[in-house]
Amino acid sequence: DHTAAFIIAGALAGQEVEIPYLSTGYNLTGTIPVYCRFTGKGKPVINLTVNGSVGDRGFWMKSGSSLSNVRIDREVIAAGISGEFNNAIMIGEYYSPTGTDYTDITVSNVDLVGVDTAGGPSRTTIMSVMGNCHDIVLQDINVTGYASYGMMMHWGGEFDPLLPHTSSVTKSWHPRRIRIDGFRSSAPAPDTALGAIFISACHDITVSGFTAANISDPITISAGDVGGVVAQGDSKGAVYQ
Repeated sequence: DHTAAFIIAGALAGQEVEIPYLSTGYNLTGTIPVYCRFTGKGKPVINLTVNGSVGDRGFWMKSGSSLSNVRIDREVIAAGISGEFNNAIMIGEYYSPTGTDYTDITVSNVDLVGVDTAGGPSRTTIMSVMGNCHDIVLQDINVTGYASYGMMMHWGGEFDPLLPHTSSVTKSWHPRRIRIDGFRSSAPAPDTALGAIFISACHDITVSGFTAANISDPITISAGDVGGVVAQGDSKGAVYQ
């Protein structure tokens, strides 16, 4: 298991960290907080196992970090309470009572593969951007295999974390000023995925070079559960109410 080594490397804030090619691939579990700039050499394969029931987030990108030139095969072994968990790559936070800031993040030239687990919890979102995320570049990302959504872009905020889908929201933060260029998503068979990109209560999002296959609803744009009624910071007045 290579998890501990990746966590140590990921903590090297602002530093360039090379991931060498390994013929057998790397085996990781849980959450890997990323403060560094990870770059794969020869596009190494990372076999990532996540358990949403204990809050696993996969590669959890922090401000000033980057991840490029890798393939992540994501396997889910238990469902999480919300889409904040079980991702291969997570940027931001859904439950975010103080609006923790996530900015200056780049993800590029990354392949994300959803590994099937008998049609069960594997069919969850494989990459998410949630809450107070801004000034981010997501470029040349290819999603294949089993995933409900290739990417979920969603507001985050203050609510009851034990009842994320039904409790009252008192504050919200919204992804914004994010550029998505070259996002490709394909499902293994028609309608095995719900969508490629889901955008909920975000603003100033640019999408170009997008393709989808075997997906009935490639892009969904939603006003979100509470729109901009309790939006904070520079999202006030920018989200549909």
